[in-house]
Amino acid sequence: MSSNPSSSNWWMFHGDPAHTGEVTASPINSGTVAGLKLTQSINVDGSILSTPAVVDGYVYCGLANSLAAAAQNGGQFIKVDLATGQTVATYNWDIKVADRDTHGFCGMGCTPAVANGNVYFSAFDGKVYCLDQQTLTRKWITDLRYADLPHNQPVTNDFDSSPQPKASGWSSPVVAGNRLYLGMGEGENPDLYGFVYCLDANSGKVIWIYCTCQYVEGQNNQPNQLPKETIRGELPSGFTTFDDQPVAKGASVWSGIRPASRSQARRATGPATSTSTSAVLLRCGRSMAAEWWASAARTAAT
Repeated sequence: MSSNPSSSNWWMFHGDPAHTGEVTASPINSGTVAGLKLTQSINVDGSILSTPAVVDGYVYCGLANSLAAAAQNGGQFIKVDLATGQTVATYNWDIKVADRDTHGFCGMGCTPAVANGNVYFSAFDGKVYCLDQQTLTRKWITDLRYADLPHNQPVTNDFDSSPQPKASGWSSPVVAGNRLYLGMGEGENPDLYGFVYCLDANSGKVIWIYCTCQYVEGQNNQPNQLPKETIRGELPSGFTTFDDQPVAKGASVWSGIRPASRSQARRATGPATSTSTSAVLLRCGRSMAAEWWASAARTAAT
């Protein structure tokens, strides 16, 4: 999965697809922790919210804001050599002022996933990025805030009448085989929707989408059934629309998604109309989510 899937690598959120948070090959324990000392300290071009990934002697980390971006509106992703403390590669991106997070964040804040020779992360501009692991050059970018039809993504989760905050990428991506799973939305904006996306990890094309805002009380949402007001143009083959108002909006997917098995995926959502959060289990077929077991939107609305 990663370039070296050893138990000492920390290559995605909480260290592995199951998010166990365990590193069995580390020499750090209760007997050695008192001897820890600083070995490297580097200056970066902005603030850090991202929890780094550590793979094969390199640290991969993103900045929430970057001084290197145009007018400081944008982000930066860095690769640092653990042995020397030297930054060996960087990737910079600029965004429009209107596209940043309501808190003023312009870059990214999730834990990146390093797998299959690539680095994946979601960002505050509502996009998911894929970079080359060695050079941090861009391979592909898929927009999950606005429709991106070349990547089979028909959803526009933004409305002229809706104030900030905009749909942003807080969810840490998980890679399983050649599939990339992550969430996108904004639970602090009651006008927006939450979604779970499954993308082809090689091309960035969307395979399936699941809306986390329950449409009808007591009924499971269907995969690839999208809120009609999020579709502004062409609807690709395989997608349908739900034409009424859902039980509740919000229910943003902020956590890292965890594959429960080869055919299931778990993730948590933020609140829709209350302060509650909930975990959700999706049963997945070969190409799409097939069942919604615990409705976060319904829970939040009660």
